[in-house]
Amino acid sequence: MTREILEDLKSIAQRDKVPVMLPDGLSFCLELIQERNITSILEIGTAIGLWSISIAQAFPNIRIESIELDEQRYKIALDAINACGLEKQITLHNMDAKTFESDRLYDLIFLDGPKSAHKKLFNRFMKNLSPKGCFLIDNMAFHGLKEQREQLGNRRNLQQMMTKIESFRAWISEHPDYITMEVSIGDGLLLVWRKYQ
Repeated sequence: MTREILEDLKSIAQRDKVPVMLPDGLSFCLELIQERNITSILEIGTAIGLWSISIAQAFPNIRIESIELDEQRYKIALDAINACGLEKQITLHNMDAKTFESDRLYDLIFLDGPKSAHKKLFNRFMKNLSPKGCFLIDNMAFHGLKEQREQLGNRRNLQQMMTKIESFRAWISEHPDYITMEVSIGDGLLLVWRKYQ
């Protein structure tokens, strides 16, 4: 049943051009969660729920709290989660992540929301990262556009997006309190840990 729902979500993503993590990126996430014994996740940017459902299905003891601003995507994700019977593992919030408040600590904070807000969201949710937890930030290569920047020409919005992503990457990699690791799979992943626990 869950497999059929995941296939349906992939079809919706393709049809409606909803950005979802590529299979190699998802495989990396599954390995990371297993290796680091992650049991709690905060996901910023649910989209249609493909990532959180895949993770919850693989790890029955994991708990995921996920935030999605777009109401239509939120409803698709909520229906899919309920259909899979994963509502006890995945809690969804239909709201702007900038207004979300929690005093919980999470082993993994997955930033997959607006690329222009990476720094703001990172700083906002650092207080919610467990002592040995890590951030996972998707789309650091922005669908391969990083390598094609010279070819973007006058596509101003994409140029600005790339500038913001590169600015965030430079800021975080030079920050004295954090350790970063770039993973060149999918659309580019960035892992961030506290240097001092």
